[in-house]
Parts: sequence; C-alpha cells; structure tokens
Amino acid sequence: MSVSSKPTLGGSALPPGQDCAGEARARIGFLAAWLVVAGLVVVVGYVGWLSLGWPLIHDAPIMHYIAWRIGDGAVPYRDLFDMNFPGVYLLHLAVLRTLGAGDVAWRVFDLAWLTLTSLTIAALAAPWGRLAVIGGALFFAAYHLGGGAWQVGQRDFLLCPFLLLAALGVVRWVSAATGSRSSSAAWRWAPGRRSSRTSSSSRSCSCGSCSWLPAIPRTPAGWPRSCSRRR
Repeated sequence: MSVSSKPTLGGSALPPGQDCAGEARARIGFLAAWLVVAGLVVVVGYVGWLSLGWPLIHDAPIMHYIAWRIGDGAVPYRDLFDMNFPGVYLLHLAVLRTLGAGDVAWRVFDLAWLTLTSLTIAALAAPWGRLAVIGGALFFAAYHLGGGAWQVGQRDFLLCPFLLLAALGVVRWVSAATGSRSSSAAWRWAPGRRSSRTSSSSRSCSCGSCSWLPAIPRTPAGWPRSCSRRR
C-alpha cells in the first residue's frame, strides 16, 4: 500500500497548476526578502562608513564627564546630581580607562556594542533560518545607524544586549524544559512578548528587530525540486 506524497487539501490532491502556483509565490516572496536583506547590507555598510567621523555629542559627553569625576573620587548622587543608574557610569568609565575620551574611541565602542547587539539578535532569530538571522541583525544595525550621531551610546541602546540576552535565555530555558528542539514556539514566553506593557528599549530591541521574524518567508520544503518533475 503506497501513500501519496502530493500536497492535499481536505483529503484531495491539489491540482498540479495550483500546487506550482503556490510554490512560485513562495519562491518570489523568498527571493524578494533576500533582496531586502541585500539592500540592508548596502545601507549598513555605507552609513557605517560615514559614521566613522561622528563626533561625541548629545548625552554622551555628560556621561563622560560624570564618569571622569567618579574616576577622580566623586560619589554619584552625592557629589554629582544625575538621575541615571550606576551601570551607565560604569560603562563610560570603562571606555575612558581603556579607549580614551576622544571621538574615535567612542565610535569604536559604539560599533562594537552594535555588533554585540546584532549578534545577540541573530542568535535569538536562529529558529527562523538564515534569512531571519541576517535580516534581523542588519535591520537593527540600520535602525541604530539611521538615528545619527545623537543616537550613539544612548542608554536604551546600551540596555539592548542585556534585554536580548535575557530573552534568549528564557526562550532556550523554555525550549529545554518542554523538550522541544525548536525555540520558535517558546518565543511567546520571551520578555516583551508576554507583557503588554514594555519599555521603549524593549520595544526597540525586541519588537523592532525580532517579533516580526515569524512572518519571514522560509525556503519551501521541495526546493530545488521543480514543479514540472512532480507526477
């Protein structure tokens, strides 16, 4: 007794034309998505190159000054009046101690932090395939660089790797607990997906770069087999 491998609809085999049309649409959508990713590569590369000359402006010089004062012995919230949390000062102090206080040092730190964040997004997007991995990482990089020099080193941007690593840890923990090899189903448990009230940083890191991943077209299972070869 043989079992037909042809696609079915309600127990009946699909007409060959309808089957091929569906695969053709999937192929077109998949290729179009890769074209978008290729465009993001160009955008990120071009804007990233232009950003090498961005100066130290906006909030970053203020955080640099506070970190410099802390390094000289000042006590935050007593000698220095600012509303930010200590982690921001520690990051700026680490940059001052290791890379220096100039524009180039801040660009190196920002691009390194952007790379770390993009790699974390790629790890979180892995269940959806290579298109989601590359597209998610490039989407976030383009979004950050598109904000211009004033967006460099903003506190919500500095929070992103920590939020994404937390989401990745929760997703993998749920996947291990449920015994599932795919973490796509566990994504709904990630921070920012379970709660309807999220911060701006979690929205920019999670929703802006990862929550659209289930909509990404995936390679049809029959590729590279052609429709014309089906019997």
